[in-house]
Amino acid sequence: MGGAVGMGGARQAAAAAQRWAAATRRWTAAARRWAAAARRWAAAARRWAAAAASARRWTAAAASARRWTVAAASARRWAAARGWALALAATAARMGAAAQVPTGIEWNNYSTSFAWNGRNTDSPFLETAVPYNGKYFQAIDHTPAVPLEPERDWGYFRELNAYDSSDVFFYAPGVTRENAGRFEYRILRDAKTEVVPWSAFHAFTDAFAPNGDGKPSGLLGGYHTDWDHYLVAELRDKETHRMLATSVVYWEQMRPELFNIYMPDELGSFLEMNDFLQHVTNNYNLNPSAEDTLKWLRKYPRSELDSGSGLPKHLRLHHDENNLIFYLAAHIFDRKALEYQLVRDGQIIVPWKTNDFDLNFIWLRDLSPGTYVLNMRFSGQRHNPNSYGFVIEPAWTQTVWFKVCLLAAAVLCGAVAWWLLWLGRRAQRERLNREKLRIELKSIRSQLNPHFVFNALSSIQALINKGDVEGANRYLSDFGHLLRNSLKASRHDFTPLEAEIQTLDTYLKLEQLRFPFVYTMHKAPDLPVADLEIPSLLLQPLVENAVKHGISALRDEGRIDIGFLWENGNFTCLIRDNGKGFDPSQVNGGYGLTLTRERIGLLNEVLDGSSIRMDLHTTPGMGTTVTLVFQHWIQ
Repeated sequence: MGGAVGMGGARQAAAAAQRWAAATRRWTAAARRWAAAARRWAAAARRWAAAAASARRWTAAAASARRWTVAAASARRWAAARGWALALAATAARMGAAAQVPTGIEWNNYSTSFAWNGRNTDSPFLETAVPYNGKYFQAIDHTPAVPLEPERDWGYFRELNAYDSSDVFFYAPGVTRENAGRFEYRILRDAKTEVVPWSAFHAFTDAFAPNGDGKPSGLLGGYHTDWDHYLVAELRDKETHRMLATSVVYWEQMRPELFNIYMPDELGSFLEMNDFLQHVTNNYNLNPSAEDTLKWLRKYPRSELDSGSGLPKHLRLHHDENNLIFYLAAHIFDRKALEYQLVRDGQIIVPWKTNDFDLNFIWLRDLSPGTYVLNMRFSGQRHNPNSYGFVIEPAWTQTVWFKVCLLAAAVLCGAVAWWLLWLGRRAQRERLNREKLRIELKSIRSQLNPHFVFNALSSIQALINKGDVEGANRYLSDFGHLLRNSLKASRHDFTPLEAEIQTLDTYLKLEQLRFPFVYTMHKAPDLPVADLEIPSLLLQPLVENAVKHGISALRDEGRIDIGFLWENGNFTCLIRDNGKGFDPSQVNGGYGLTLTRERIGLLNEVLDGSSIRMDLHTTPGMGTTVTLVFQHWIQ
């Protein structure tokens, strides 16, 4: 655009040079030197123009052109001949034309629009080339209200929108090299600020023909401005100042807008999917169908739908609805025009990237449950993104509660497995302990049997020593019977109370052969002696102890009372003698009493839910009472 200003100045310099053409020939030699320098400078300018690809380089070229203006002024002062001055001006004009011609422009990426009525083919008009950059315009003539002067004659008039920050090119079909001196142009920003003042044409569309007629056209240049502002290109007759054409381009900000959201299963078969792709490729009438309108009303109340797009404000989808097609209200033919970013649960899972398709939809596939935000933007307006949020609900097997329950179940199963293992190990330990206790009990019983036998032999020996052979024989016979019963009972851990009472009765009768003491045995009337079992030979050592250490010294004055009681499931056995008693702190009560205590302790470790307690009450000179309490023995 600056090149146009510079070349206009150069043209004016040339006119001034013409007015000074009658100057003296004394300066001819100097003019030749300046003309040669101008040719060298023009060649340099052409090289600069060939490298120009942006407004920044053209600005540099304009600066060079301004320097050429200074050179032309110098030439004015030094030119003595009109012919040489005209040659200098022509050279500068050719330099300016070369500086305005852009290179490397892909004109098939531009949409051209005419400010022309289509009837008057003799009058020049304006044509505007707006870049596509991958996006067709669905509303090319829609421009926000531009405050132009309504009473002014604008000539042929056209309003356009630009959606890209790239340059928009203006050129004038009908303006040729031959008639360019008849016309001039200018560029305004917001119809107020002159970007390029009224200037003559010095550049032409020799190397391209975006209007399609293949003829050179006067080139105004390429320009752009800020968003939400506009440029006005004006073409007029230089002599009459009659306005021939006006083109207005407004740089409008826009964001990708969603038209609809589909799931692949909504499109049915492959053929229907192909029809859909054809629809989004060729359809320029983006109006929702009746089915599209009703689609979301079936799922959401109207209050939860966006009033503009008709889409849900808060879209919630099932876990299997994880393949989504976001259909945009835009005509896109190059994937580079559209970019998107995907955020899940506050984390970027797809950074900004070019779209996957050369069409106006974004296809997201195989999405995991979560809260999503789809950010979209046009590559020409990266500063202006749009967003749409949606939620994919997890399946019940993917919920936090399920995972917590699954973890709890795993922990519970592990605890149960550990508990069962612990129970098994405890049962095994208890089994081993019981086996050990049984072995120990048998060992104690094996010690009690010799003790009983020793006591019995001592009694037989006492009878023999007294010369009571008949008593000794009877004792020996009864002892054999008693010994057989004891051996039989020792094979079992428990024996019926009835058998134990008979064994005690037989033993006491044998002892009466030695000395005539008195004994009694009484039991509760309803005591089930036949069904009630107690540990084998548990009472006999205690009775033996009462005979040997209690009443043996009293002879016929000795007395032993044995009683069996039961109450509230507890069974009690009392063994009382009227012997001399003893001091428990000094006397241990005999070997049999010690073995019995050990045996009761072992039995209490084996018994399940029951226990045996032995209490010993003795007073010196008053006798001894042994109480055995079988707790929780009778069910």
